[in-house]
Amino acid sequence: MNVKLFEARHPDTGELVSAKHAARNIRFQCPYCHLPVILKRGTVRKPHFAHEGPACAGALETYLHHLAIHLIMTNPTKRIRLASGEWFNYTRAVQEYHIGSRRVDVMCGKDGTFLAVEIAVTHFLTSDKHADLRALSCPALEIRLTSDHKTMTKTQLRTVLINETHNKKGFGLLSISEPNPEVAFDWMPVINFLSTVAVAVGTFLLLRWLFGTPKTKARRRIFIFNSGCVGFVVIDH
Repeated sequence: MNVKLFEARHPDTGELVSAKHAARNIRFQCPYCHLPVILKRGTVRKPHFAHEGPACAGALETYLHHLAIHLIMTNPTKRIRLASGEWFNYTRAVQEYHIGSRRVDVMCGKDGTFLAVEIAVTHFLTSDKHADLRALSCPALEIRLTSDHKTMTKTQLRTVLINETHNKKGFGLLSISEPNPEVAFDWMPVINFLSTVAVAVGTFLLLRWLFGTPKTKARRRIFIFNSGCVGFVVIDH
């Protein structure tokens, strides 16, 4: 099976170079097996590198990872079965979504409920990443793929990703609000406290104005503002 590589390693510097900008006179190497790859850049297909023979395991795993993400992003049913067997419906999906200091493969969401989907071919969801997502109240679904999935058609692989449950592992709950990478200070308790104080002070001043005995004659005007606060102006003659 041949796999398209959109980046290859420069033989001298070791840097990854995009096939779109790679020079044709340089013999680039596969970033996984370090064997020479061929630059294919024409007018029909997207520029890419390819192995001279069958693709190595690393290239196949990368291809499988990106293909799985693509199939979830373009899933026409807009739903995915969880490890528990329940369905999670979503209206939008964002690839390589950044949340806090983490990046997830696909973030699916609908009506304030979100699910981070991680595709695991060789690298599985670590405990640290799981802890960070849990701290952000973001549930996660890990879908594990193996070498057996590399030879599947796109239709077969989509069925594995969307419908099957044996290769999935869930983390966290789904009944949550949209994950917020930044924890903002909640000003509502402060505002409520200040409002209560303002009402108490206003009530005290109103009672004093109504029942107090002024030493001088004065015209008193009461102004009621839209905010619910009461202001007093006393004008002495």
